[in-house]
Amino acid sequence: MNLKRNLNIIILILIIILPLITFLMISYFMYIPTPLKIIHVNPSTEASRLPPPKHLVQLILNPFAVMLGGNFSKVPLELRALELAYIPSNLRYIIDRFIQLMNDVSNHLDSADKLMDNAEELIGVGRGVEAKPLLMEASMELASANLTCRELRMALGELTRSFNIPYYDVYLKLNELDNLINNMYRRMMSLLDRIEGQGKLIETSISIDAEPKTSWTGGRITVRGILYASSEPLPNRNVTVIVEGLKTFKAITCGDGSFETKIDLPYIYKPTITIQAKYTPMGIDSEKYKPSISNKVEINLMYIEPKIKIIQIPETVLPGKTFEIKGNIISAEQIPYGEIKVSWINQAFNVKLGDDGFFEATLYTPGEIPDGRYFLTVEAPASSVFAPAKEALSVMVKRMPISLSIDIPSSTLAGLSTTISGSFKAGEEYFNATVKAYFAGNEYTVESSGSFTITLSIPITIPSGYQTVKLYITPRNPWISEATYEKNILVVNPLTIIASIAITVILTIKTFRGRLITTKQTMEAERIVEYGRGGEVRRVEVEFTPKEYRWLIDLYWEAVEIVSKMTGIAMEPHMTMREYLSATASKLGKLSWCFETLTSAAERALYSTKIPEPIISKAKDALEDLRRGA
Repeated sequence: MNLKRNLNIIILILIIILPLITFLMISYFMYIPTPLKIIHVNPSTEASRLPPPKHLVQLILNPFAVMLGGNFSKVPLELRALELAYIPSNLRYIIDRFIQLMNDVSNHLDSADKLMDNAEELIGVGRGVEAKPLLMEASMELASANLTCRELRMALGELTRSFNIPYYDVYLKLNELDNLINNMYRRMMSLLDRIEGQGKLIETSISIDAEPKTSWTGGRITVRGILYASSEPLPNRNVTVIVEGLKTFKAITCGDGSFETKIDLPYIYKPTITIQAKYTPMGIDSEKYKPSISNKVEINLMYIEPKIKIIQIPETVLPGKTFEIKGNIISAEQIPYGEIKVSWINQAFNVKLGDDGFFEATLYTPGEIPDGRYFLTVEAPASSVFAPAKEALSVMVKRMPISLSIDIPSSTLAGLSTTISGSFKAGEEYFNATVKAYFAGNEYTVESSGSFTITLSIPITIPSGYQTVKLYITPRNPWISEATYEKNILVVNPLTIIASIAITVILTIKTFRGRLITTKQTMEAERIVEYGRGGEVRRVEVEFTPKEYRWLIDLYWEAVEIVSKMTGIAMEPHMTMREYLSATASKLGKLSWCFETLTSAAERALYSTKIPEPIISKAKDALEDLRRGA
């Protein structure tokens, strides 16, 4: 009965565990595949590869060319290209040091050049005393540039060696840079000489006034002034009148050193302009008199400022389509021109104005530009007393989104084919588009005018699991955006499921086969003891014990009789050998090891085909000790 009951339990366990294992194995195969990251090169190899020498030399020489041309402000822009170039990380510090030194040299030279320009301007108007501190400061900048240039020479030596580039071209540029610094030194010394020479010359002074102080732009004003040398008038000398630092007019002093000239103002659209007069000695005067510059006279200008107002423009425009704008020009007086300029995404054209100043234009948005904000500009030209006008607005360019309706099955069988279908439109408009589908490494392409159907072939070799279907919809019309769609399809491959179930069954049979044999032997072993009348123990022949070890069973039964008498605990029918050992161990005390040794030897006789000799010898000794203890 016990055997039958245990077999039923085992079968029940198999019924529960087998589907569970099968489900787990199917889940293992039915994983969602992770997209592969394709690495085309070995990163560790690429990280140490030097950039092409010719390319690197060009990036190094470009900043030198700009600096030697005197355009110091553009040097950082050229160095930026070198900074963004690929450089191995272990050599990056060399390039960074070169960039830092080049920036330092250009900054020092730029400061020195500007200081000398300001000093020369002051010297030109006889203010050499004010120019001298500027030249001293320029001298410090040139000295710093010279020291930095020496560091740059050493840094370039290390750079050329580390990157295996020819040193000759770089060497020539360094020599040219040294020459540039020397030329700037010579210029500074020349300016200092001019200051020293002016110390021996006679001071001159010039003062002016102008009328009227308020004028329309482009109008005429009268400038009067007087030129002195040591409080004495200077007759018959040329004087230059400068308007807003730009336009110049000539005048000649009279016998009393005075001069007067009428000036037609240029068309300048600023509220206030300044006028000055300048005297520059010429010929033998340059060896006798200092140059001078007059006081500044401010003239207030009047002009008309038209305003451009755009009254109609869409908030969003579509690439590849046209849109309209409308607006007008508001002016206090009738505008003298009939056209304005409209600029939109690299397009500029003239638009005619109506009699009332209104305008309208139809503009085209190129189809290839990406979505985003772009500026639309409307400009009116300057004309006489009418100042120029400009209005700029930011316009959003955005494609129409696609609404999709896609029907993709949730599951399919490997080795068959499945169909996906769908439709698409932008707003209420159906349109032509190319639809591409990617599934299981295959590409499918169809041309569609709003709806499509694609038949996917499912390879028989594909494992069970989720596979991704990717759809790409590319409209032919540029004003409609592209769309993508993804969905996972459960692919069931019967071959992989059958294989997984077969493996599970085989593993289960192998696992439980030994346990069934062991259970049967245990149940037989538990039947070796029966009780007769009077409670006496009867021995039962154990047929499955090898004949050469049956005497160990007899030793065990003798030990049971001794233990039963010593402890007063009889071996009940329901007790196993181990249960009886546990029940008597506490009362046997020190002799419990003897009974445990005999129990272990009997179990080996029942369940093993061979028993080691030390165990047999130990069992005999244990029985002898048990007998003596009794």
